[in-house]
Formats: sequence, structure tokens, C-alpha cells
Amino acid sequence: MHLNLLSLTLTLCLSPLVLALPPKPMTMKTTMKIRPTNQTLGHATILNTCQDPIYLWSVGSTISPQSTLPPNTTYTEAYRRDPASGGIALKLTRVQNGLYTAAPQMVFAYNLVERRIC
Repeated sequence: MHLNLLSLTLTLCLSPLVLALPPKPMTMKTTMKIRPTNQTLGHATILNTCQDPIYLWSVGSTISPQSTLPPNTTYTEAYRRDPASGGIALKLTRVQNGLYTAAPQMVFAYNLVERRIC
């Protein structure tokens, strides 16, 4: 499956109870960016709508340092291609250092092939 999108946004909350709650107005506090946004290819955005921080790693053939996303905070990174593995995975946990402690993960993964997200 190929997605030809300028921007793909993924909104995450790792708490299943949030689905049962009525929506609350949300204000954006800060935006964290790992790389400049490439407007011609788009970007991946993670919005933390949980009441607690979540922890994120950008993973290809190497692993980025852990990013902490406080509540109502976004993380954005330009779509990119990893030359060794081909794809990128944004891995999230509710536990600090969870990537290395076998904590449950939510994974948003994509491949950038030429100018298409697969």
C-alpha cells in the first residue's frame, strides 16, 4: 500500500480508557522537532493526548536518544529513508527507557520509497 500524502498525522494515547471519555478541549503547549520539516515530502507527527508523559524513539538502523513528550505536546520529524534498513519506526512507551526494558510499545512505522510513503 502506498500513501501519497503531504502530511500524515498520528494522534496517540496509550490509555484505552481515553476512548470512553468525552473529548476535552486541548491546547498545544510545545512542539518538539528532531529534524527540519520537509514540506515536499511531509512529516510524521505524534500528539500526546494522554495525561502522563510518553517516551519516544526514532528507530532505523540506529536509535535516536529518548524523547519525552509531556501531555498535549507534539513530536514532529520529516519523513526520511534509512539507507541500511529502508524504514523508520517511531516507538512509544509509557515507561521511561521502556525501549530497553521490554515495556509494551506502540509503533508507527513507514518506508520512504522515492517520493512515496509505503
